[in-house]
Amino acid sequence: MISLPVEQIADAILYEGYNLYPYRPSAIKNRQRWMFGVFYPRPYCERQVGADGWQLQTECLVVGRADAEIATRVRFLQLVDRTVNEVTGQTDDPTASDMTIDNANLCLRPVASLEVGDRLYHSWQECVQREAFVRATVQDVAKANRSTTFEFSGDSRHEIVTDAHSQLAIIRVAASLVWRPPKQDSQLSSSSNKRFSHARRIRQRRTLRGRARCAI
Repeated sequence: MISLPVEQIADAILYEGYNLYPYRPSAIKNRQRWMFGVFYPRPYCERQVGADGWQLQTECLVVGRADAEIATRVRFLQLVDRTVNEVTGQTDDPTASDMTIDNANLCLRPVASLEVGDRLYHSWQECVQREAFVRATVQDVAKANRSTTFEFSGDSRHEIVTDAHSQLAIIRVAASLVWRPPKQDSQLSSSSNKRFSHARRIRQRRTLRGRARCAI
C-alpha cells in the first residue's frame, strides 16, 4: 500500500509539464510539451535520429524472505486526441453524415478552435491516466524472468455544445494500446542478509497511435 504523501509526489512527477500556466493550448510551452518519462513504440524510435526512448527501467533494493511479495504498480498517461468540429448542417442520408446523435445525422467540419457562447474551444491533446498491477513473490521472480502484457482498449466519446447561433461537436479519441514486453522485463539478483536487487523494465512494444509516459 503506497502512503498518501508518496502518491502525491508521484502524481506531481507524472503530471509535470502536462499543462502549464496559463493553461491554454495557444501558449508555446503547452504546444511543445516536455515531460518526464515519455516514451514511444520501438519501431518509431529506431527510425528517428533523436533520443526518444521506448523503454524504462526501475531498480530497487528488496529486503525480506523468499516468500515476500513484490507488488509493482505502473501508472502512466496516454494521450487523447480532442477534436473540435463545427456542425455545418444535417442530412437525411446516414452514409453522408459524420456523426449520428439522437437520430440526427450531423455534418461536421474540423476546426482549430471555435467560440460558442462566451467560451473558446480548442482542438488539443488531453490525457487519460492508466494503471496496471503486477504481483509476484521474491522466490518466483528469482526462479525465472517474468513478463506481463498490459492491454488497454481504445475509446471514443463525443460532446455537443450549442448556443443560440452555433453548434459544435467535441470528439475525444484514445487509441488502443498494448505493452508486450520481452521475457527479461523483470530480473532479480540476490546477496547476503536476505537482500535482493530487483529490476523492473517497462517497454512499449506496440501502439496504434500516440505516445505514453510512465511512472512506477
